[in-house]
Amino acid sequence: MAARWREKQLQYTWLRGLMGVHTDFWQVTGDALDYAMGALSLDDRSLRARLMDLYLTLDAYPEARGVLRQLKNAGMKTAILSNGSPKMLEAAVESAGLADSLDAVLSVEEVGVFKPHPDVYRLGVDRLGLPAAEMAFQSANA
Repeated sequence: MAARWREKQLQYTWLRGLMGVHTDFWQVTGDALDYAMGALSLDDRSLRARLMDLYLTLDAYPEARGVLRQLKNAGMKTAILSNGSPKMLEAAVESAGLADSLDAVLSVEEVGVFKPHPDVYRLGVDRLGLPAAEMAFQSANA
């Protein structure tokens, strides 16, 4: 179910971007979960609520804190650039204990379109004050 949920989450962001119909990622996440649960004939509102709540406390990869710390110690700027809504990102950063390691937490909500639209990546350039050629983006997606 998790793979189907994530796949549909991404597909819904791409479709919304192509259609020019934006909603925040929390809504997309719920819609994708509804699809995944429906595909498995799961009709359990309490399970849905629990899974959505758990989405706010996702763990960072084990190496994330150490890598971010090393980058900061080397004088580099660090940020999260995410499809996530500000509420989701605030909860995730807090839960993972990453706030001290980040210069910025950027949500696509600032531009009203999901990745991979160029306006999303321009957020990093604008907010961090760095040329695109000096930035690297790392993804958690396979």
